[in-house]
Amino acid sequence: MPAAWPSTGGYVAGAYESTRGKVFLFLHDAGSTNAELWDWDGNASTFTQRTPCSFVGALTPVQSGFSAAFDPMRRLVVIYGAVQDLARDVATFEFDPETGALTDRTPANPAFNWPREQPLMFFDESLGSVVVYGPPNLWSWDPSAGTWTLAKTITSMGPRGIIYSIVYDGARHKLYAFHEGVGRADVSELDLTSGQWALRTPSPLPTEWPALANVVNAGFDAKRDRMVLFGTSSSAVHATWEWEPATGMAHSFLSPSADAMPTGGEVVYDGSSGHVTVDALRASGLAPNDGYLNDVWTWDGAKWTSNRPKHVTLPWPAQGWLEPNEPSFALAYDSDRKRTVLFQHPRSYEAKGTTLEWDGTTWIDRTPPDPAPSPPARFGHALTYDASRGKTVLFGGVNTDRPRDVWEWDGVAWTNRTPTPLPSSWPIGRSRPGLTYDPTTRTVLLFGGESDDDTWSWDGATGTWSRPPSSVLGFGPSSPRASALAYDDRLGAAVLIDYRFDAFEASRFSLERGPWQSLPPPAGAPPERALCSGSSPPPTTESAARSSCPGRATRVSKCGATTRPRAISPTRRPCRCRSTGRRPSRSTKWGRWRMTRGAGCSSSCSATAGSSSDPLAEGACAERAARPKSKLWFACAKHRRRVAID
Repeated sequence: MPAAWPSTGGYVAGAYESTRGKVFLFLHDAGSTNAELWDWDGNASTFTQRTPCSFVGALTPVQSGFSAAFDPMRRLVVIYGAVQDLARDVATFEFDPETGALTDRTPANPAFNWPREQPLMFFDESLGSVVVYGPPNLWSWDPSAGTWTLAKTITSMGPRGIIYSIVYDGARHKLYAFHEGVGRADVSELDLTSGQWALRTPSPLPTEWPALANVVNAGFDAKRDRMVLFGTSSSAVHATWEWEPATGMAHSFLSPSADAMPTGGEVVYDGSSGHVTVDALRASGLAPNDGYLNDVWTWDGAKWTSNRPKHVTLPWPAQGWLEPNEPSFALAYDSDRKRTVLFQHPRSYEAKGTTLEWDGTTWIDRTPPDPAPSPPARFGHALTYDASRGKTVLFGGVNTDRPRDVWEWDGVAWTNRTPTPLPSSWPIGRSRPGLTYDPTTRTVLLFGGESDDDTWSWDGATGTWSRPPSSVLGFGPSSPRASALAYDDRLGAAVLIDYRFDAFEASRFSLERGPWQSLPPPAGAPPERALCSGSSPPPTTESAARSSCPGRATRVSKCGATTRPRAISPTRRPCRCRSTGRRPSRSTKWGRWRMTRGAGCSSSCSATAGSSSDPLAEGACAERAARPKSKLWFACAKHRRRVAID
């Protein structure tokens, strides 16, 4: 497993360092000031980070792709490309692989006719320098003068069709261009000594010959004296082609699918391993780009080999951008080992989630290698530390499903505590639940999640979930939009901070000390955040509120001094009768729920004005009927506050 893996989102330039036997990569984004420098060891299949600290974020924004070539005489890599700078629109760098020094050698006044669009770069032995080819000119890098000088102008007529790929053959001192012909793919060669172009497509065209879609990418295998050609994921036939410059013959090698071969990237011949190496920017097939260099493919003359690891080791938590509507990570503090445990969906498309630990100074990737078990990757999950058992507990989240599994981390390995088959008395899968450890009962409390408002208790010793009875729960919070759950030692209860109606509300709960209760705001708390501007006084009657805030007033119920307002919505789950478990019928007028008398219910309760019930909480009908009368409340966007109506 590699210790590191490049991240990229735009372009990659590569060159083979013959003195060190490594493939050098320069990775960058268009319009960005960030770039990364890496070494690829083809024999060990490992990457080494080479980016100088002073270079991070210091690159002039890139206009288009860069190119790179190795100068074996000076033992330096020359990097060239276009940048977004009015004063100098191209940049030239020199990288010393031995010292890791990167030097900006950009001339003060670049010539207007220097190449701008990711030109072909190579080392020309006849000139003894790195050369850039921008038709029809060859430009040579003069390190002593620090500029590009015109080496040759090609006057011979070149290919007329679109050039899909172009490759340098150092042994023959020729360029080979694979380009558009008349209803076919053509190949032409440019003799750099004579400056003459010649068509090399055989006539008549053989039966076995690549289509245009199969010559989009090309590289030269110097050891086997063959051009290696491959296309994109849209190719009708997923095949790799080899063309022999000596004989003009072509050979095809079929792949079972687009995912079994590269579909684009920077092609470099690795003389140390003897393989053609492709650094693929984007994923093969239909998989989206995930922010990393997708893969490194190597061609041995018969088949492609993918070198992408099953897990990309992270030196720092990765930005979770694959699913913007869900948090990609959760944290818990292991008080026994003095470590903060983080479990996140990896930035890459991996089956496993990523486990990291923070020791106060360093992040350490603790993701178990295969075949050790580890929770599947997910978003919107929750973590908490079970101090009585020394385990970090994971539950919830979303991936291709809503998993209902429970995992525990002991600092070394993950253990799946989910029984098979899954009991019916088990919490449903959910996104963004609240999870915290209750030291008084030595259990883990679970509350809610997106569109859920139930409370559960996890006993890690027995591996079972239990749901407290209604008499213990009371009338708890309902379907919070966004919430956080933590245990408060001072209160001896779990505290839920809930965000609704553009205000934060707090509730507490303890299995031993009683039901969910609303916590009043502290003295001197600032007023609720405004939603809209308005200078007139707030309304004091229902009719006034509805006319003053047309279409924007939300009717809510406030039952008793210890219960915070909750929105009445016909889309929410109504209360159940404790003895029968039956749901009541409903009336959607004004968004009201109406309880009907069912078998075993001591009374009926309705969510009308002045009712005693909280229509969204679960509990017994008799308990609801006994609660004090309520007020009608409106969340008025215009007047920036909730309005109580007696």
